[in-house]
Amino acid sequence: MSQAKVPKPLSGNLTIAPNSDLTVAIGRTSPDGLKDDTVAPSDTAAATPAAARPSSDTEETIPPNDSPAAKAAARIGGTDETIAPAGTSASPPGATVDLPPRGLGLNATIDSIRSLSLPAKSGSPAAAPRPQVEGYTILSELGRGGMGVVYKARQKKLNRIVALKMVLAGAHAGQEQLARFYTEAEAVAHLQQPNIVQIYEVGEHEGLPYFSLEFVDGGSLSQRIDGKPQPVSETATMVELLARAMAYAHERGIVHRDLKPANVLLTKDGQPKITDFGLAKRLESDASQTRSGTLMGTPNYMAPEQARGLVREVGPLADVYALGVILYEMLVGRTPFLGASILDTLQQVRNQEPVPPSRLQPKVPRDLETICLKCLEKEPPKRYDSSAALADDLHRFLAGEPILARPVGAPERIWRWCQRNRRVAALSAAVLLLLVSLAVGGPVAAILIGQQKSLAVQNERLAKAAQVAAEANERKAVANEQQAVAARKEADENARSAAEQRGLALDALGSLISTVQNKLRGTPATQRLRQELLQIGVDGLRRVAKSAQTAHVADTMMAEAHQRMGDVFQGVGQHTEARQQYEQSHAIRLALVESDPDQAVAQRNLALSFSKLGDISKLEGNTALARQHYSEALKLREALADKDEESATSQLDLATSYVTLGNVSEPEQAQRYYNQALKIRQALAAGSTDEESRANRERDVWITFNRLAEVSLRLKDAAAARQYYEQALVQAARLHELRQGETQVKTDLAQAHENMGNVQMQLGEFQPARESYRKALALLRPLAQEDAQNNMLQANFMLMLARAGEHIEAANKAEEFRARAPQIFGNLYNVACCYGLCAAAIDRETKSEQPGGDEKALRQDYADKAIGALRQAIGLGLRSKQGIATDHDLDAIRTHPEYEKLLDGIR
Repeated sequence: MSQAKVPKPLSGNLTIAPNSDLTVAIGRTSPDGLKDDTVAPSDTAAATPAAARPSSDTEETIPPNDSPAAKAAARIGGTDETIAPAGTSASPPGATVDLPPRGLGLNATIDSIRSLSLPAKSGSPAAAPRPQVEGYTILSELGRGGMGVVYKARQKKLNRIVALKMVLAGAHAGQEQLARFYTEAEAVAHLQQPNIVQIYEVGEHEGLPYFSLEFVDGGSLSQRIDGKPQPVSETATMVELLARAMAYAHERGIVHRDLKPANVLLTKDGQPKITDFGLAKRLESDASQTRSGTLMGTPNYMAPEQARGLVREVGPLADVYALGVILYEMLVGRTPFLGASILDTLQQVRNQEPVPPSRLQPKVPRDLETICLKCLEKEPPKRYDSSAALADDLHRFLAGEPILARPVGAPERIWRWCQRNRRVAALSAAVLLLLVSLAVGGPVAAILIGQQKSLAVQNERLAKAAQVAAEANERKAVANEQQAVAARKEADENARSAAEQRGLALDALGSLISTVQNKLRGTPATQRLRQELLQIGVDGLRRVAKSAQTAHVADTMMAEAHQRMGDVFQGVGQHTEARQQYEQSHAIRLALVESDPDQAVAQRNLALSFSKLGDISKLEGNTALARQHYSEALKLREALADKDEESATSQLDLATSYVTLGNVSEPEQAQRYYNQALKIRQALAAGSTDEESRANRERDVWITFNRLAEVSLRLKDAAAARQYYEQALVQAARLHELRQGETQVKTDLAQAHENMGNVQMQLGEFQPARESYRKALALLRPLAQEDAQNNMLQANFMLMLARAGEHIEAANKAEEFRARAPQIFGNLYNVACCYGLCAAAIDRETKSEQPGGDEKALRQDYADKAIGALRQAIGLGLRSKQGIATDHDLDAIRTHPEYEKLLDGIR
């Protein structure tokens, strides 16, 4: 049953009159089988938790909303439901050319930063989001790095779970990337050791290499540390195992060059497995994928020679240094060097001495500190001469035996002090040189020697005093650093608290607006009140949001608040402001996912923000961009559904994505998406236990049947469309029984009868079609009488009168509607369609007999008024020439002498 509808325009802007209706009651089928408008959209469809929202379908629409009428309706609400805000988050790096992406931090592999700058992969259709590799079934994506992507997969032949690593750049992979990829495969293939991830198979998929690895499912060492000191015994045992594994690799001529906790995976029982040999180097060859001077590795874990770009000097002792950094981090909860930027960190690695662990954690044993600091020596010869030697000393420590590493003695401390205090040291050296010269001079020099000895003693005292002062300054620097860290934490906490308060205010106001709109929607004659309240809410949101515009905190509450604001702006037709709010929400959710890529709530909320961007792109008429956003949402939701197949929320979200993507796809693909959604929604409806949930899920099924019918009409299969509409009618009747008295279920049932009438008309079943229209009219009449101010409802009622053959009453309603409703082309087009249907009703009445003069005159009057309304709509901006030419509601006026002139006048 029609509603405010116009054919889909080719171009043109839309202005919404101040008192135009914001809610579309029922969608009406346009000539191409697409729905032009929404069905009773929900103001809070995007603001209520997934488990409680009325429908999982995006717009809760029968039709796709890309027509001007949908824009004229300016429906409140969006495509999706909000995931309940929750906690934490962390994640895969983003891409930039010269500096690491935001959120990547200093744990980025420097060499990978460049390879991350590949062109961003655009949203592709989600029909095949994962590769099909022969012999494997891809289960989910585990993660991405600068060069490769890793999937969780099942090896079919051996029926075992593996990690499948492939080149990330796909067809764009360069020779350097491919060479690195093969380097990793070759390196791992040579290493059969319990604490190194094992490789199973190397192959190619569509000309690009892949290899399968042992699947390790206990997380990473980085996740276990998480900024907290670890028990001493566990720390020493862990690093001993890692050192023995690297000793095994070094004996076979392989240097890792990127050892760090993130590259150490843990089994469920806590055993470490070293992985990611993408930067590995073979000792027997000078050949390398890296040019001289190129930094490779992760700044915090680089050896000084690595940080200086001395590629040829990076050997096994660089891995010893990295093991020392891991030992240090496990002892104190942080790496020894952590600058404000990558360059600052590299400068510290090259030139500064590490703060001894015991100054940060006083309980660190002296022997273990000695082992750690020996690994961290700036000059490679001063470190352990091998990873095996390091492992042996750690074993001695664990066994309570004396370690071989010696602590730095007084002479060496003085030497290091001299390096830092060259002036005083030079003076002392001069004095000693003078003493030596005087000693061989003769008897006369005895007096001078005595004087110089006294001076030497004085200078030695000065040197010791300077050393004590330097050590005191060093302790003071450590204390200042700790105070600075505490101050930064306090500032961050204050900023987060302020952002949370802003978010709470925005969220509360947005929630109030949505609740009021929802409560009043089912109440007759409240359209103007709802619009006034909505405008008041928008003004309030703007005032509260001013303080949030400068906030840069990646906060879940702020993301939720920006989304609510976007929903409200979209509800009043302010699409530009709505897009700004959705983009701010999306940016925050991207940051949250980057900080914790494994956090399901962060992934779910990111999918929601992609879907919101798809909604606004669709309303703006950019179908290609909407399809791209919806595809990204679908990929995230498929991954979440794979991880938790029993989650009703994940299945509900997945079905929603199939529907929204189907709404912007070609007919054949749309049909496949809708069938996938139908299967999920029917299962959810059957599994619902409470009445409220069951009704919501049943309505989702009803919407999906309508989608399938519409796409069947687009495919010119009216018989299939009829079958789907019959099933939709059964669903609507069932919902009417479950929720008798509710306006929404009445309009849904009326829509179902109208749809049946439309397809019956196409099949030539005129009498059954008229009966269907009369059933729809019986449901609409009381609703229209109760809510005379609702323009969309009145338009629906007017058109349904004409369809049912009540042309005199329909014509009177058209005159009344034309005089009262805002003068926008959508309303005038509806008036033209009503008069066209009235003319067609007279044709049907007089088909079997010769029409009299009165009938002819009345029909001509209807046709003239239809042409007049259509001319006025074109003058106000209607530009859809193809839509007008194919709309069956206008069939009766196509022979009018002015009709062709009108079409010719559209540019």
